[in-house]
Amino acid sequence: MKPLARRTVIKGAAGAVIALPFLEAMRPRHAKAQGAVPKRFVLWYTAGGQIPSYWFPIGTETNFTLATAHKPLEPYKSKIIVFDGVNNDASKEPIYGGHQGSFAAMISGSPHTGVGFDVMRPTTPSIDQLVADKIAGQTKIKSLQTGVQNPGNGGNNPFVRIGSWRGEKELLPAIAQPGALFDYMFANGAPSGGAAPDPAAADNLRKRRKSILDAVSGRFTTLKARVGTEDKARLDRHLTSIREIEARVLTVQQQGTCMIPTRPMDGFTTKTSDVPMWGKLMMDLMVLGLACDVTRVANFMWGGMG
Repeated sequence: MKPLARRTVIKGAAGAVIALPFLEAMRPRHAKAQGAVPKRFVLWYTAGGQIPSYWFPIGTETNFTLATAHKPLEPYKSKIIVFDGVNNDASKEPIYGGHQGSFAAMISGSPHTGVGFDVMRPTTPSIDQLVADKIAGQTKIKSLQTGVQNPGNGGNNPFVRIGSWRGEKELLPAIAQPGALFDYMFANGAPSGGAAPDPAAADNLRKRRKSILDAVSGRFTTLKARVGTEDKARLDRHLTSIREIEARVLTVQQQGTCMIPTRPMDGFTTKTSDVPMWGKLMMDLMVLGLACDVTRVANFMWGGMG
């Protein structure tokens, strides 16, 4: 068969569209042997610092024991570098910037503008945006901003709950609710411009269908018949991941404990919700977006600076 286009999506009933992972069938025939795994980048930020004994390893540069925060990364210990003692000089110009000024300097290397809680802004792009300019390629979402955020956290200044920006005038807010993030990446195809979808439109789409996978199942069967063994396995894993996360999103919706009746699955708050479950769901969605090559750059902000 002819190679599939890199931007191929599966369309089904009721307007459902599913983004596909990268498949061998999408490689140009002459470039078959050049199939390097795409580079990916995740910038993770948690506000308010960490207890040193929880965060920093014990030992030497090459022989150390991971602390509690990094224990899950034990299998990758030989690949980890943990920094300590970095002096964040840029955060001290024009004067010490507190939460936002320190954060802006930390992930851009540039001083912040303004003095005062409500007016501080970054002066140059955050590092994730510089990386996205280099490695995003033709992915449908140049960079994915997500995390666990309380609506309105930090008062009137949006900068305290934003961890990604193109510059002083272009802050990139996170999609911090699982239903909205799921819709953004999969429910109606990932947008090419990077803008978040209209929540009302996404809600109407959800009401018209029981499952996006049910709506496109016939198309997937047809596609699987056209691809090789490795691609069949990759598609099966892709569908399984989407099905599992979709089931969890719908389970959250059916619990009836959320505060927003029109989109209850998006009613998570740090005061009323199971925050670890919320965080796990957001992380799994982020990982799925990376695995499906919907995006190659993600920014995860755990909690605002307020």
